[in-house]
Amino acid sequence: MATIIAVLFAYLLDPLVLELEKKKAGRKLTVSVIYLLILLLFVSFGVKGGTYIFTQTQEFVREIPSYIEKTRTIAERMGDEYAWLGETIRNLDTYFAKSLQNFLKSAIKVASQAVYLLLIYLFSFFILINRDRVVAGIERFIGEERTHEYEAFLTEVDGVLRGFFRGRLLVCLLVFLLTLIGTYIIGIRHPIFISLFTGTTAFIPYYGALAGLLPGLLASFGMPQVLKSAIAITILIIAVNSIESNVLTPFLTARHIKIHPAIIVFAVIAGGTLFGFWGVFFSLPVAGIVKVLYTHAEKNFAEES
Repeated sequence: MATIIAVLFAYLLDPLVLELEKKKAGRKLTVSVIYLLILLLFVSFGVKGGTYIFTQTQEFVREIPSYIEKTRTIAERMGDEYAWLGETIRNLDTYFAKSLQNFLKSAIKVASQAVYLLLIYLFSFFILINRDRVVAGIERFIGEERTHEYEAFLTEVDGVLRGFFRGRLLVCLLVFLLTLIGTYIIGIRHPIFISLFTGTTAFIPYYGALAGLLPGLLASFGMPQVLKSAIAITILIIAVNSIESNVLTPFLTARHIKIHPAIIVFAVIAGGTLFGFWGVFFSLPVAGIVKVLYTHAEKNFAEES
């Protein structure tokens, strides 16, 4: 997995390196300066911010059982008439909370392995330094004739992938900031974690940000006014998701992959069903490539006819 992340990281940074190379800066010097700046930013802000996020995440995970217990208490107060509702809420809370705990524990374990992160950093650095050799190797593997034959197709695929990943990362950042502002206004607990979780899940277009309801509603059970906090966080997440799906995604992502929203939903569901989390993560880039492949196949078929 470290290799895939490193390749993706180098792939996303490559346009910046190429742009700086046009200003007659050598590739080695350009890549070295970029990575040095990334390292300085990480040391200056990342360590402190990462420690804060790490601490708040651990605190949230520790308090999940108490939130579930509070849910159980509220359900009991509702009386026998609403016992079925209380039982449903408890079951959902328990299921989602356990899933969230397992996911967060895995994420914390990975994030705490400095060697893992360093490996990604160094590997992506060497990929960018030796970009020409890597590209030449791929061309030799595919074959020069096929490379020239499919040059237009590969160029379009490259545009789809770069546009998609840059667009989604920007969407995630904006969703994170919108959620962060909202959670601080509401005054709910764990604002950084809820915002980070919502921003991360927003990588999945149209519906991903709604996953922020899970930690948001759980956190509302730790507030003095549970119902008021639950309603406020629900309104916030739905509003942020609406902005993401109606404004940010169409402007920053959809124009690159040009796929109907219904097909996007199908691709995400199919990817998640077949390959789990990584199937969801890569479902849309793959769908974009399939769309380009279909368009070129249709064009070639029309020309031959």
